[in-house]
Amino acid sequence: MSSHSDYDDALDAERAVNEDYLRRLKEDRGKAAKKVATVGLAANVIWGGAGPTVAAKRSGALIGRVALGCGEPDLRDFYVAPAHVESDDVLVVSWAAPLAGLLFDGRDWDPRRVPDSRTAPDPETLLGRRTFAASGNDVVGLVDDLESGTDQHSVFRRGTEAPTIPAPPSTPSAPQSPAPARATPPMEPPPPTAVAPPPVDDPDPRGEREAAEIGDVSSRSEHDPAPASQSSTELRRAGRLVMDEIDKPRGARLHSVLRTLQPDQHRVVKWSEAEHLAVQGHPGTGKTIVATHRAAFLTHAENPDRLKRVGLIGPTDEWKSHVHGVLDETGAEEVQVISIETLIRELAGGSTQPLHRENEREFQTNWAIVRAAERAVADLDERLWSVSSAEKKMSMVMRRLVEACSSRSPLVDGLSPECRDWVRAARSLEHARTDASYLLLRAGIGMAVAPPSEKRLYQNLIVDEVQDLRPAEWRIIDTLRRIDGRWSLFGDMNQRRADVTWASWDSLLTHLEVGPADGSVLKPESLSTGYRSNDAILRYAGWLLPRRERRHRTLRSGSRGTVEVVRRFTPQQLIESVEAEARALTEEYDDGLTAVIVWSQDHADRMRQHFLESGWRRPPRTGSRTTFALPAGPTSGGEPIYTGHLRIIRAVQARGLEFDGVVVVEPADFQMNVGRNGSLYTSLTRADKKLVVVHSRPLPKELKGRVRPDPARR
Repeated sequence: MSSHSDYDDALDAERAVNEDYLRRLKEDRGKAAKKVATVGLAANVIWGGAGPTVAAKRSGALIGRVALGCGEPDLRDFYVAPAHVESDDVLVVSWAAPLAGLLFDGRDWDPRRVPDSRTAPDPETLLGRRTFAASGNDVVGLVDDLESGTDQHSVFRRGTEAPTIPAPPSTPSAPQSPAPARATPPMEPPPPTAVAPPPVDDPDPRGEREAAEIGDVSSRSEHDPAPASQSSTELRRAGRLVMDEIDKPRGARLHSVLRTLQPDQHRVVKWSEAEHLAVQGHPGTGKTIVATHRAAFLTHAENPDRLKRVGLIGPTDEWKSHVHGVLDETGAEEVQVISIETLIRELAGGSTQPLHRENEREFQTNWAIVRAAERAVADLDERLWSVSSAEKKMSMVMRRLVEACSSRSPLVDGLSPECRDWVRAARSLEHARTDASYLLLRAGIGMAVAPPSEKRLYQNLIVDEVQDLRPAEWRIIDTLRRIDGRWSLFGDMNQRRADVTWASWDSLLTHLEVGPADGSVLKPESLSTGYRSNDAILRYAGWLLPRRERRHRTLRSGSRGTVEVVRRFTPQQLIESVEAEARALTEEYDDGLTAVIVWSQDHADRMRQHFLESGWRRPPRTGSRTTFALPAGPTSGGEPIYTGHLRIIRAVQARGLEFDGVVVVEPADFQMNVGRNGSLYTSLTRADKKLVVVHSRPLPKELKGRVRPDPARR
């Protein structure tokens, strides 16, 4: 925009279009989907792939606008929104429609996904993309990304005459920086990451805070290369909105990022439903947000290749609660969100035992124990189906497995001698219920005696945090997938928490028999740019990684985040220090979300009790025993109001979650797996802005001396 007046005029005009869109969306709501023949479709249906006129579950403001220099009047200018609506004046396509890819991908858009690609516009005719900032259903700002050689005064005009556009260059240039938003200068790319001095040895300061900023990242010793960042400037669209979004306080739930979705993320979201997908990404690269948007895309009413039944699977009940908002906002239709935690416990007969134990053995989590349960069900055959009670069926199967292990029956071929002894020691289902080591075996029996019907199977299973699923769990969830169904797998093998899970993508994909039609091994796609975590925290946590994997990309330089280490020497001092640090974090991020992360359940219980004794309370409306807040005074109605919200959780519960600030307690307690400290690495990278490490025992050797002492804090 040439001036703030021009910007204001443009914003007012777009708000009027948005209001008209919302009115039409409301009118469409509740109407039956229109059946239209392939021949004679309106231009907006052919190009948009919208098909039936169906409103998204929730209304929302327009997402963006695309300007083209093509000759088709209907396609010179169109909008992208949560849902397609019919209009004679403005073409509005759903974000899930193929044509919307022009907004997300720019000139890299592939028109072959349009149902009739002969009618698709040439992406080289793209002139500019406009992305709207929104507050609720209102458009409150805009950012323009113009192609090189485009006159900013002629793009996004409304009227019957085509704008006068200079001839495009023969070779497209990189997109220009976004135009100014209201009362702010044009967005500048993130500054290069500053290189800090080398780290010093741990000075062992008793009872002192060691540092406020991350130390060396530039040391390039051949034997111990430092974690290195690559300050990323690969924001291909809506740069200012991206930075504004990632700087916002974290909330208890994820929200749609359609306004800021980048091409690398969009490519994965709209990956073909006919192909398997595997995605590797470091912390903060958006794996969970991309997985949820993919679920919405696959089932969206305006996706021409929509699926009717998709399962979205994650590790915990906390994760399940965290992702629900995205599905509502993006128009997901037939997505069932599944917590592995709840699934396993329900299949096991309603157990309340912990899903993960510190001393679990490989044979207790192996694929083979579920396969043996399936064989036992087939062996019992009619005897089993003559019993109506699921509980009695499970008891019969457990007895059959115990007998088979005692007699060395072929029924339990594939089980190691140690595993057979373990099954035989269960004696009965009733006895096995008292021992948490049998939880996965009981869940496998539960699935075998009551498998889902054909109509309840999923066409695509989207699985988040795949690095933590144990083989028995994979066998169980594979039972939920149609025989021709596909996997969409998201994870980070560096965050693997236990030795009993598969150690690499190759081993996981080989065991799942996932691969291209030519029989080759499926290669994971990569999400490499960090949109959430800041550079300081990623560098600090990166010392836990193998040397070859200590590089990361992040949009947030070290100045946007800090790492602090606090040392105390008695258990009582430790707990008091954690509470003090948590209190400071909630005051600093009082409009956001913070967390205390510990390793063991016992430690979590003691920590929660101490917080209650220190004046913290569990806000009644959260319904969670892990959420705490500080009373800030009564309201006019007499009910207390609270400032800041804090979660006290175990490391296993933190997977897939994010917070403004995090206190990680006693890193030495965190269990390692085959030379890696995946659980600690995951916990250290849950903070977006500030990480505090509190410890009484020595830090893992990889983290000692990795911060600079701060004399001001002595």
